[in-house]
Amino acid sequence: QFHDTITSNPMFVSSSPSDFWGRRWNNLIHSGLKQGVYKPVRWNTGNKHLAAFAAFFASGIIHEYMWALWFFNTDAEMADPDCTTCHHVIHGKQLLFFGWNGILIVLEYLLGERLAFLKAIF
Repeated sequence: QFHDTITSNPMFVSSSPSDFWGRRWNNLIHSGLKQGVYKPVRWNTGNKHLAAFAAFFASGIIHEYMWALWFFNTDAEMADPDCTTCHHVIHGKQLLFFGWNGILIVLEYLLGERLAFLKAIF
């Protein structure tokens, strides 16, 4: 049976950023970040927006660490101009990506709350 990995990607059937990150993409990591970051931050601050952003920020830190491990090169390798396997890690890309997605989730929360309020009035 034919399996199309492009169009059956969960990203293409998600209804929103929170649907994608919360229900469709890497549920194992989602559960760990929810239990280890989101819930403690929300419980301590009472702020779901800060908790959501903190979870995405933590994910960015984890991804930065993993990229640094996977693509680590020694100084000797980096000094060799002919090194074909050397990868120059640009630090901060993962933090930027996950931080931006955290901001999108917070905006979705805020706009969703505003839209729900307007629907209740009219």
